[in-house]
Amino acid sequence: MHRTDMHAGPMTTLGLLLERYGGTSWRTAVKKELDKCITCRKMNKHSFREAPQGDLPERRTNESRPFQHIGVDFMGPFKTFIRNSPEVEKTYIALFTCASTRLKHLERTYSLSTDEFLQALSRFMSRRGYPDTITSDNAATFKLTAEILNKHSERDDEIFSELIFNKIDEKKLNILEKEMTKKRVKWYFNTALSPWQGGFYERLVGSVKKGLKHGLGNNTHKLKDFETLMIECESLINRRPLTYIDEKSEDAQILRPCDIITP
Repeated sequence: MHRTDMHAGPMTTLGLLLERYGGTSWRTAVKKELDKCITCRKMNKHSFREAPQGDLPERRTNESRPFQHIGVDFMGPFKTFIRNSPEVEKTYIALFTCASTRLKHLERTYSLSTDEFLQALSRFMSRRGYPDTITSDNAATFKLTAEILNKHSERDDEIFSELIFNKIDEKKLNILEKEMTKKRVKWYFNTALSPWQGGFYERLVGSVKKGLKHGLGNNTHKLKDFETLMIECESLINRRPLTYIDEKSEDAQILRPCDIITP
């Protein structure tokens, strides 16, 4: 009756029912049926029930060493002074975070180009070790980096003969980067238009931006001052509590990400 009568509202539908049928408890039945009507929910902008959350991937729940499974993202740009000059240039930050221990590592880059990211990734691996997997969004920088890693691991000498990209300088792929690709790092890309799948590193991006905003303010700083604040922000966030702190317990111990690598 509701559909045949132009999807009338609950009161109108109830009135039409009472014209034809007797009985009680029609109001509850009408509301229940109207809640199921997809057309009415779309037209009246009623929110749909949220889909149940899926299980976390095993690389986030299984026991692993720090930075064995990582997520990566860029943030910026930030404005800094060029050395010994009043001119301003843009700089960016590459964030690497452990998927299980929630440790964080920051690297500064001059741009979002693939060669800059490859060098930042090489510095990260030299200090934190080689990860088994990397998770990121579908940015062009990450896509091209993953293609370089895959092709480099398969055929080390013929990679650039098949790449159609001409923006990467061959000389910048040094010995460390070649050795890095031989480790066969597996890259996971989030589903397109699904930023929540990278929530474990997007949340830390917000924390870093908040810390830098409080530290930098609205002023423009020299590059060395910016790097100092960036590392201090990294240290501060790695000292955040991972669990609830019970103030009433005298024996309560705080578990922090930094305690996992420097107990």
